[in-house]
Amino acid sequence: MGMLSPGYSADFIILDENPLDEIRNTRTISSVYLSGKEIDRSALQKKWRP
Repeated sequence: MGMLSPGYSADFIILDENPLDEIRNTRTISSVYLSGKEIDRSALQKKWRP
């Protein structure tokens, strides 16, 4: 665990569903952030999927 504060760097995901209700909800990723910046997931999927 870490801390979110101004000037800190953060990597995190935003889920559509609560993973505490059902562990499968970890697969419903809405957004991914690396170093506090949102990642374009569609570009990554095009690059890594056949």
